[in-house]
Amino acid sequence: MSIEKNQKSQKELFKIVQKLSVFDGVEIAAVFYNDCHKKPIVYPDYVGAIKTFEKFKKLPMHEQFETSGTIGEILQQLINEKKEQLRKLTEENNRKEMLIQLHNMKGEFSIDMIKLEDLNDWMHVMREYIKELKERMKAKKAEEEATTSSI
Repeated sequence: MSIEKNQKSQKELFKIVQKLSVFDGVEIAAVFYNDCHKKPIVYPDYVGAIKTFEKFKKLPMHEQFETSGTIGEILQQLINEKKEQLRKLTEENNRKEMLIQLHNMKGEFSIDMIKLEDLNDWMHVMREYIKELKERMKAKKAEEEATTSSI
């Protein structure tokens, strides 16, 4: 591997480590070394890396194996977590859009408006909407009873 390509790979890996540390709050210590350099590159710095390694060393052996992994494994785990977050947010946004559509229909609802793949989401939205209507009715009834009893 050429020196330039090796340096580029190290820089890319260093950026990934920084992003993991900053954006995901992961405590990371990394040492980058190869024969082309006189001294290793250490992240975040020598003192920080030593502290992180000492914390790691104090962990029970089974936890060390659970928490350690290759950068690829760690990245894959983070990717999977982010995909799951994205899936949940997408589902929530779809339901909110459906609720907005329901409010905009103003009594013009037809079963033909529902796509088969959205049926479960529509059922959830309808349940939430009915729950909201019941709460409004209870509040209105309580308000009427309060005004009636005060007269």
